[in-house]
Amino acid sequence: MLAWQENRETFQMGILRLYLALCVVHAHAGNLIPWPAQDGSQAVQMFFMISGFYMSMVCGGRYGSVADFYKSRALRIYVPYYFYFLIILAVSICSGVFGHKWLALDAYASHPLASTGMSGIVAASVANVTIFGLDWLMFFDSPPGGGLHFILDFTKGSLPLYNYFVIPQCWSIGIELTFYAIVPFFAAMRKRSIFVILAVLLGLRFAVYSKFHLDADPWNYRFFPFELALFLAGMLAQKLYSEYCASVPTIGKTGVLFLIVLAGAVVSGGFLVNRAAWGFVLRTGIPHAGFFSVLAIAPCLPVLFHLTRNSRMDRWLGELSYPIYLNHLILVLAFRAWIPGLANSDWLGILVALCSITWAAVSNRFIFAPFEVWRHAIFGIKTPA
Repeated sequence: MLAWQENRETFQMGILRLYLALCVVHAHAGNLIPWPAQDGSQAVQMFFMISGFYMSMVCGGRYGSVADFYKSRALRIYVPYYFYFLIILAVSICSGVFGHKWLALDAYASHPLASTGMSGIVAASVANVTIFGLDWLMFFDSPPGGGLHFILDFTKGSLPLYNYFVIPQCWSIGIELTFYAIVPFFAAMRKRSIFVILAVLLGLRFAVYSKFHLDADPWNYRFFPFELALFLAGMLAQKLYSEYCASVPTIGKTGVLFLIVLAGAVVSGGFLVNRAAWGFVLRTGIPHAGFFSVLAIAPCLPVLFHLTRNSRMDRWLGELSYPIYLNHLILVLAFRAWIPGLANSDWLGILVALCSITWAAVSNRFIFAPFEVWRHAIFGIKTPA
């Protein structure tokens, strides 16, 4: 592995990461991206694959010990999370006290024991603090006066427990943390072993879909054993990059071809989740076409990373993605609660996106960027020039 890979955290592919974050904003606020965009599930699954790529890179010798890797990842995830978590709590409390609109705390403020058991409320509250478990609570119900009950479809139980999540979209961060816990084990594996495990997980995924018809939410993109295949696809892509692409100065004709495939996968992925397109997909018998459009991006990641690895602008854009992911939903709730005319307006998505991007940029400039310099110094990681 090249020296620059070993001692720098060059989290690139920023344009793609920012686009995926805005796809999530589009899914929650609507009317943002003017063409058929990836839905929330596809965007999150692409993030999983990109995460696998990066974790394979940073866990491959950059840290002095596995413990250092865990500490660094925890700081990277939890500091921005708690920053926005506390602000969202404060905003929701103020909104509730002065306007009886509790925003992210609405489920807690509306007689929760009448719709949810105490064990469910406690479990959701603990998961809010730890992040761990946010994803697993999608598979449990807690009826009034009862405990936690495993369910196959969380939309058919009592009040879904995700209503008690202060930052509901962070169930995906719970999956990320589970992956981080085991990534050192996979990082030491050979490519062939990773490929075999990936193939087995994909086979298991579609066997379960076919046999038990568990191909809807939450099984289709919140169940960690199935989503692990996407992380492993990203890790495999990084290992191929390190072996074959890292020392290549230009991408050449083959790289251009991969970029065309990447663009095609992104465009077709958005098309396949468009309602008008699903009729065509179902009529032609192409199952899980949206998921395969996500997997199609994996072989393109090395080329995209190679192109953007030295771009300051791309890195700056990419650093906006996590804060946008964390902060946009409270903006949606606040605008809908306090400006009712925006609820069904074509301008809601655009306004939320502009505010979310601005908030993310300011937070990065004055809080997260200085923190990252400190984190890099603690763990001996050079900050990219």
